[in-house]
Amino acid sequence: NYTVRRPLEIGAALAGCDDEVIAVLGRYGEAIGEAFQLRDDLLGVFGAPRTTGKPTGTDLVARKATTVVVAGYRLAGGAQQRQFKEFMTAQQLSSDDVTRWQALISEVGTVQRIEDMIHRRFAAAVQALDSLDEARLRPDARSALITMASACTERVS
Repeated sequence: NYTVRRPLEIGAALAGCDDEVIAVLGRYGEAIGEAFQLRDDLLGVFGAPRTTGKPTGTDLVARKATTVVVAGYRLAGGAQQRQFKEFMTAQQLSSDDVTRWQALISEVGTVQRIEDMIHRRFAAAVQALDSLDEARLRPDARSALITMASACTERVS
C-alpha cells in the first residue's frame, strides 16, 4: 500500500497541507493500495489472458501464497485443504490442475470473500475522504480521488 499511500502523503506535504489532510490521504491511500493488491491477486488467479496479457492462473502456476490462495485454504474444509496442499506442493501443474484449483478456490467462497475485502477497503477510503470538509479537500479533488479508487478496485488488467 505504500506505493499509493506514500506518494499521496508526500504530495500533500509538498503542497503545504496540514497534518490532518496528510493523515486522511494516507488512510485513503493505504485502503486503496490494499484493494489494488487484492484485485491484482484475483487477476493473478482468474484474469483473462486477453486483458491481463498473462496466461490464466499465473499466480497458481508460480505457487504464490497470495491473499486469494491463503484465504481459500482458510475457508476450505479438511479434504479441500488437502487439495490446496497438493496443488501448492506439486512438482508441476497442468492446465487441468490450474482449472481444478481455480474451481476449488471458487467453491469455498474465496472470490466473494476477496470482493468483500475490496469493497470494505474502497468504503474506508471514501469514508476517509468524507472526514474532510470542502474547504480542506476541494470537490474536484475528492471526485478525482474517488475515480482513481474505482479504477484501482474495478480494473480487469
